Amino acid sequence: MKKKITMLFVMAGGGKIRKGVYYLEKVLPHIFSKYDFVELLHVGDKFNWRIPKKYKKRINSVGIVAWKEMAHFYKKASFLIHPSLSEGFPNVILEAIANECAVLSSDIQGIEEYLPHLERGYIFKRGNEEELKEGIMFMIENPEQRKQMAKKSKQWSTRLEPEKYYSKLFEYLTKEENEKRVINLLK
Repeated sequence: MKKKITMLFVMAGGGKIRKGVYYLEKVLPHIFSKYDFVELLHVGDKFNWRIPKKYKKRINSVGIVAWKEMAHFYKKASFLIHPSLSEGFPNVILEAIANECAVLSSDIQGIEEYLPHLERGYIFKRGNEEELKEGIMFMIENPEQRKQMAKKSKQWSTRLEPEKYYSKLFEYLTKEENEKRVINLLK
């Protein structure tokens, strides 16, 4: 028997369309029929998943949890699924990588700066159901590569520690050519 795979999906504050739930609902029946050892852990606002009834029991919707409890869910998950169609850079991805949880994300703007495809994460074209399905299958079928991506992203995330991040930001802002731009922006 295969080891259980837990996919994590986090959606707080609604926004099913923006968060790409429609595409996840389209893909889950295929994933659940192909892999009987896979489940989805959903943290956030509960809603009725529009998938065949026989697969709904493989979705564990725990509702909204306190932020300080989220580390438990990232550590429990095999990988995070982030199928958003429109997003600023989401904290959920930063939290996942800080907890060494592999990330499968849509190609929201700026994501490849944080998670280069197949280096520190798996990126698929947003709104592309087939690429989402391929990404999920890749993450399921390549556990060692998934673990390596999670490990590399965790190592990379240390550059975002406040002491390092703010000193680099300050260094950037105080360079003469940048200082003039910043001063002009603040006028």
